Amino acid sequence: QRYLPAVNYVLDKGYPKGDGLLLYMRNNTAEEQREKLEVAGNRGSRVHYAIRVITNGKRVMIDTRYEDVIGGDFKPLTGREWDLIRVWRFWAEKFKIRLFKHEMSVWHKQHFFAGTVDFTGLITLPEKKNVGGAILPAGVTLPVLLDYKTSKGIYNTYPIQISSYKFCIEPAERP
Repeated sequence: QRYLPAVNYVLDKGYPKGDGLLLYMRNNTAEEQREKLEVAGNRGSRVHYAIRVITNGKRVMIDTRYEDVIGGDFKPLTGREWDLIRVWRFWAEKFKIRLFKHEMSVWHKQHFFAGTVDFTGLITLPEKKNVGGAILPAGVTLPVLLDYKTSKGIYNTYPIQISSYKFCIEPAERP
């Protein structure tokens, strides 16, 4: 067996950071940065888990408790976490998602990297859409790989991350 670094790790180490991150680093101590990263990671884990429950056809209730890694116990979702789940549900219903697999570990044998795909499945376009330069009509069903994001921004590394995952998945395993 061999350790393979995660795609996110490789991108964090090798992809140039934007001015916003540099400003953030200048305005926050290392301890503040660590605490904010820990809180954001905890929020992401809790939201990901709730979404996984929903994609499995189960309900998430207001009093459902999820692990809080920071506090070491189980707590109901916060208002911010519920907001993120509501946005995801709106999107999932609009695009009529159909799950193939979630939390799928992937790796590339020749290029030595790995990762976890949050969702592979199908979506149905609710309206006409430009996809990769082609105008597709409403009702077209497309295969997708998704990585759920709970951060406040969309970064340039996200398309590279998803493309890397697709590169890892054998054609027979793709949705």
